[in-house]
Amino acid sequence: MKNVLIIFAMLFLQVGVTAQENVPESVQKSLKAKYSSAEYIDWIVSDNYIATFWLGDFYLEAIFTKTGEWLETSTVLDESNLSDALTEEITKAVGEYYITYVIKVDKNDGSSVYVIDLSTDEDNFQVTASMEGKVLKKEVIEYAEVEEEGDGF
Repeated sequence: MKNVLIIFAMLFLQVGVTAQENVPESVQKSLKAKYSSAEYIDWIVSDNYIATFWLGDFYLEAIFTKTGEWLETSTVLDESNLSDALTEEITKAVGEYYITYVIKVDKNDGSSVYVIDLSTDEDNFQVTASMEGKVLKKEVIEYAEVEEEGDGF
């Protein structure tokens, strides 16, 4: 879960955080209408408006169009939220694994999927799965290695 928060923090640095007063009132109202209990709201402006916030114990990222239409919301979850059926399907697809993070993505068409980053001894994967516990997509992902600066010795 800590890794996911770091990933979201990195998004802030890449895209840029904007003050709430720079977000149109219609977009802010749409967020409050959908998530009235949202706290600690930050905004990222790209082609759309992305609100990152806490809703109780959950960290969410909701995307809105410039007119305030809600597009999707990503919720960071603990791996304990995955069903036994899904964890068995993932094991069949990749073998033994370690989960880096789990995100549930709810879309404006009413559909939802899990996006799960996981690692095996050989590879890193991103698995997209249905809410019913079926693996829909599995792809190998590469993480950029961070070089540490040495002291010249």
